Amino acid sequence: MDSIRRYLVEGWSEEGLTVLLFYMKSMDAVEMMYFLNMVTRMLDRNTAVVMLAYLSQAQAKGLKCPKYAQRALSYHIHVLSKKISKNVPEMLSQYVLGVKVISMNEGNVKGRIERNTKEFEPMDFLIDLVFETLVKASNAEIENSIQAHFNDEHNRVEINAVRESLEILCKIKEAEAVDASIARIVKMIGPEDSAEVVRFIGSNERYAHTFFLYAYLMNAEAYESMAEIILESVEYFRPEIVGGLVSIDLERVIRKVNDGSVKILDDIIRNRQVCVEKIAELASRGLVNIGRESVISVFKNNYGVLEKYAAQFELNVNEMIEISKANDAALGPTFIMIETAEEMNIFVDLLKDKGDAVVIDAIEGVSDEAKKEQFINTIIKKRMMKSQLRAYLVRSYLDDSRFVYRLLPYLEKADVYRHISNYVVDEESLNVFLKVIECSELLIFAHKISDVKKASRILDLCFRSPKFVESDFLFTLKTLENEPSPLVIQTLIQALTMHPGLKNFVISFLSRLCRRDIWKNEELVAEIMKCLKMLDTVCVDIIMCMNEEAMYKVLSRSNKLKTYCTDYLAMQRTGKSSRHMQQYSMLKAALKRASDK
Repeated sequence: MDSIRRYLVEGWSEEGLTVLLFYMKSMDAVEMMYFLNMVTRMLDRNTAVVMLAYLSQAQAKGLKCPKYAQRALSYHIHVLSKKISKNVPEMLSQYVLGVKVISMNEGNVKGRIERNTKEFEPMDFLIDLVFETLVKASNAEIENSIQAHFNDEHNRVEINAVRESLEILCKIKEAEAVDASIARIVKMIGPEDSAEVVRFIGSNERYAHTFFLYAYLMNAEAYESMAEIILESVEYFRPEIVGGLVSIDLERVIRKVNDGSVKILDDIIRNRQVCVEKIAELASRGLVNIGRESVISVFKNNYGVLEKYAAQFELNVNEMIEISKANDAALGPTFIMIETAEEMNIFVDLLKDKGDAVVIDAIEGVSDEAKKEQFINTIIKKRMMKSQLRAYLVRSYLDDSRFVYRLLPYLEKADVYRHISNYVVDEESLNVFLKVIECSELLIFAHKISDVKKASRILDLCFRSPKFVESDFLFTLKTLENEPSPLVIQTLIQALTMHPGLKNFVISFLSRLCRRDIWKNEELVAEIMKCLKMLDTVCVDIIMCMNEEAMYKVLSRSNKLKTYCTDYLAMQRTGKSSRHMQQYSMLKAALKRASDK
């Protein structure tokens, strides 16, 4: 038995077969049947010719076999003949047909002594009757019975070439030898051996893919049988085994998947992406029988593949938020689904744990402009703006009116100033700017705006705002003293109106201003005239600081100012300094010229 196993199972070769044929005449009945069974399973085109020659010789000379085993041996020879007829070349087919009946005699067979007497032996009769009955059972049962009753070495021998081949497979280390052995096993198995092979794969999952691949390519009938066993079984319906199948009945597999076997669905989505659309379609029909937690788990693991199929799985916003925790690419689609303030708060909390690069990708992933505006405003409002995200938003949306007010705290001063003229339009917008720059800074910049209308609007807002105090206007006017403009004088007038305590400052300011060469600027002169009229009689002191031409220009345009100056001259007495007398004479001459005009 060991020799048969060594030559036919462990190291199959034609040379080994030849050796066994040579020693077959010394085999007992059990060994002969075991030999024929193994040869039948391992038969190929070349060995079929060898076995045909042996059977032809056996037909001519007969075989020695005890009576109780003759029927069983005839059955094995019959099965072998059928297998030979399928494998021998066509030119030899006629010889197979000639192998009909092989004569057998009891002779001197190993393990049994021939009897000389012809008397009735009850024990022999019983043995013959039992084994004749067993012939009608399966081949494996006959072999087991023979081993149990007539082999002292083993209590029970189960002759199963597939099982023994699988056991030997586990001892092979080299990868190429493993593949070759699996290919040989696949060729020898039939549908009836599928359960044995699946049982082996269930305990040795590392061989699953190779077995199924070779079976799919070389033995389709066995492959279908194995696949059927796996899909019908709970024990073998595992991702490690189902994942090895080359071709599957997708709908049948998906229907069978539950929360306990959801990893199979995971594996199919990950490794058979061509099936994803069909899976989504089955989900839309309610045929994916897994709980919501399992659905979320599957999406977390495979969001890149399943992204566009969220609707088929009926994911809600809270489930999408949960998926987004593990998949940054889901942030954009999740935001689009947000409708309530509570959902927004949950989403914003989620963003706090994400890096700037992730948030930027999420922003760019939102195609709906209205949603994108809401998204960006929410990020700016709720998230701490680090360098990368701040630089991105400023670079991309600096001139976008939708985001200017929220981006102000992150802009350079020059950019803030640049937006004052267009975005300070009411008290609310003014207050937004005042969060990032000082009141005096805004006042100074407003005076430098070229569009007088916009500048006046902004200054008017400043004067009406309670945030601007006397010191802000005082600082602004001192700063702009060397850059006089009509707006500066307007500010001077409004400051004096709102803060009468600035009167001495205004007088001093105008006195210095009037000594300068400003009289060709008619707009500026007009504003100075308004300011002088507001000061009443005090304006004479300012007029006295002017040169004669300036005095004349001012007095010739206002009767009120002429009256103030006339009264002033009438009240003056001699004894003043020479400089005062000089200014006195200039005022008198200018007044005379203005009166004669």
